[in-house]
Amino acid sequence: MKTFSRSVQGLLAASALLLVSPAVSQETPDSSGTTTPKKTINWVEANAGTKARSFPDRAGSLVAELEAGQLLKVVETSSGTRPFHRVQVAGGFMAWVHGKYVTPTRNPAVLTVSGDRLNMRPTASSGPDSMALPDRLMLGTQVELAGRQDASLPLDKDWVQIWAPPGSTYWVEGSETTVRTDEALAATEFATAARVMPKIASKPKVTSKPKPQVVTPPVKPGARRALTEADALYEAAVKMTDADSATWTAVQRAYQKVQSLSGASTPLAQVASRQAERCALRAQLVDLGGDMTERDEVRRQRIAQLLDEQRLREMARTPDWGRFDGRGWVEAVDSAGEPTHWYIWWAGKRRVELVSGDGRYDLNSYVGYQVGMAGAMRREYSPPTLEQDELLPLLDIRRLEVIAGGRKRR
Repeated sequence: MKTFSRSVQGLLAASALLLVSPAVSQETPDSSGTTTPKKTINWVEANAGTKARSFPDRAGSLVAELEAGQLLKVVETSSGTRPFHRVQVAGGFMAWVHGKYVTPTRNPAVLTVSGDRLNMRPTASSGPDSMALPDRLMLGTQVELAGRQDASLPLDKDWVQIWAPPGSTYWVEGSETTVRTDEALAATEFATAARVMPKIASKPKVTSKPKPQVVTPPVKPGARRALTEADALYEAAVKMTDADSATWTAVQRAYQKVQSLSGASTPLAQVASRQAERCALRAQLVDLGGDMTERDEVRRQRIAQLLDEQRLREMARTPDWGRFDGRGWVEAVDSAGEPTHWYIWWAGKRRVELVSGDGRYDLNSYVGYQVGMAGAMRREYSPPTLEQDELLPLLDIRRLEVIAGGRKRR
C-alpha cells in the first residue's frame, strides 16, 4: 500500500511539473512524420502599404502606413491564423500625448513626462478611433517634441506630438512583412538608424495656425426680456386694423431700449435695430395712408410684405434670431445599447445636445426641421480628455418653434 501511495504521488508531481514548465522549443511535424523546431522570427521588412496598428487586429487604430523596406525588430508574435508582429522601428515613430501630462525642460525640443504610465496615441484624440499604443510612458521619461495640435492653447490644454522613446512598439500584420534572415546585418542597420535625443534647441513645427480670440460685447441684464416685450408690442400692433403712427412710434422706442441694453454689434442689438427701422417705416406709411385709393392700399400691403420678407432674410443670418437660446437643424443619433440622443447642427457643426425633461416635446417629430428653442442649460461644454470624449452643452427645452423644414439637416 505504501509503495502504491508513493507511486501516485510521483505521478502527480510529474504532471504538475509538465503543466507549469515552459516548452523548451516549438516543434512542427513534417511530411515524414518527424518534427522540426519552429524558427523564431526576429527581423522583418515592411512591404508596400504595410499598416502599423495600435493592437494586433485589422480593426486596430491606424498609426502609420509604412514605406516598403522599412526595417522592423520583432519583439513578439501573436498566435492565431493571422498572426501580428509587435515591432520596434528603426529610426523611431511619432505619437500623440496630452499636454496635461508633460512639462517643458530647458531645451525647448525636449519634454519630461509628469504622469505615470501615460498613454501614447495614434492621433490627437482619446476617442475609440485612437486606441492607445502597447507601451506606456513612465514618470520622468524625457521625450522629443515633434509638434503641437494648437500652439495658441496652453500646453496643458493641447495635444502634443512626440517621438516615441527608443524601444516603443506597434503592431503589423505578419502577412504584410518579409522576413529578414541576415540577422547580423539587420541588427547593424537598426543600430545605425536609431534616433538620438537632440542636445540643442530645435524649433518644433506648428500643425495649425493660432485661433484669433473673439471678444463678445457686453449684454446688460434684461436685454432679452426687453426684446420679448418689444416683440409682443409689435405683434399686437400688426393685429390692430387702425394702428396709428403713435402706436408704431411707441413700438420703435421699445426696440431702441433693447439696443441700449444689448451693447453695440451684438445679435440682439442688430435685430432690435432692424425692427426699429421697420416700425419707423410703418409709422410713415400710416401718416401717408389717410386718403389712399384702393390701389395705394394694395401698394402699402405689398411694401409691408416686402419688409417682412427682408426682416426674415436678415434675421436668418444670426444663429439665434435674438430671442432663442439656440437655433439649428435637429438630428437624432442612435447608438447600440444606448437611448437616442438629439443634437442641433448649425453651419456644418454639432452645437448642442437637446433633451425635453418634462416630456412636453417629442423630439423625433422635429428631426429634419430647423428650430429655435429656449430653455435651461443643464450641462456646460466639456472638452475632450484622456478619460472621456467631448461633451456638448445640454439644453432642457421649455419652448420650441419650427423655423423651416424640407431639409434633412444643417
